[in-house]
Amino acid sequence: MFRYKLLFLLFILFTATRCHDGDPEMTVVPARLTGVELTHMDNTGEVPVLSQEHRIKAEAYMLCIRLIIDTELYESDPFFYIPTFTDAISNIEIYALSESETDQTSETLVSDRFKDYPLALEDQLYDATSAGELLTQCKHTSIYKVLLHPLATGRYTFRVVCTLASGKTVEANSTPVEFY
Repeated sequence: MFRYKLLFLLFILFTATRCHDGDPEMTVVPARLTGVELTHMDNTGEVPVLSQEHRIKAEAYMLCIRLIIDTELYESDPFFYIPTFTDAISNIEIYALSESETDQTSETLVSDRFKDYPLALEDQLYDATSAGELLTQCKHTSIYKVLLHPLATGRYTFRVVCTLASGKTVEANSTPVEFY
């Protein structure tokens, strides 16, 4: 038993002396937003999942906004590279397009009904664009928005418009989703 404790102590001592003196430096890589892909997610369970049927409870709806970026090839380990937008994102707007003629939310801005949803602590802690800041770095290529104030039941298509600092826009429409 003493031998195992001694080996464990030597292991701890050896690994403590083998630590690097400094953290590796992150390298900035120029990136350009070329497109946006939208995915419906169901947040009723323990973990959000992709919605295969596109039929979700309105209270459990989450929108995944995947940013498609064009960047230089990483020379080595991509873990140490941070894609940085050459033209930063200044605003992300979400519009609801209703298929019901009686619904008043058709073609209206519903961004205020959504809130950022961090899938991990180091992901988004708040929406930089709604706070008036520019989104300059793309550490994670997906932004998750949870619907806090549900829309009426029915079929919807969401349109996301990303406005860049230069004034250009990149937008995409989702496939229809049915809220029940």
